[in-house]
Amino acid sequence: MAVTRTVFLPLKREPEILFGMTLADLIWVMAAAALDLVWWRMLHQHRTAALAIMAATTTLGLAMALVRLEGTSLPEWACRAAGFWLRPRLFLP
Repeated sequence: MAVTRTVFLPLKREPEILFGMTLADLIWVMAAAALDLVWWRMLHQHRTAALAIMAATTTLGLAMALVRLEGTSLPEWACRAAGFWLRPRLFLP
């Protein structure tokens, strides 16, 4: 008796969910939106400052989600740069 088996292959790319963003990208947008709500609640006395900070937070969140350099997202570039700066240096005499 033959048994049919399904073999799942890994995806070459993560699936796009919204406006070409993957789930990892959408996390940055949602984090920016959550921070915007926090700023709005904390700075309710100073509306102008709150709006300026919220605009900067939203811009940064969208940049982290949408900007790609050579096919690599900004958070991944930041991790690579941090790894380069924080690794131990071997200085040869």
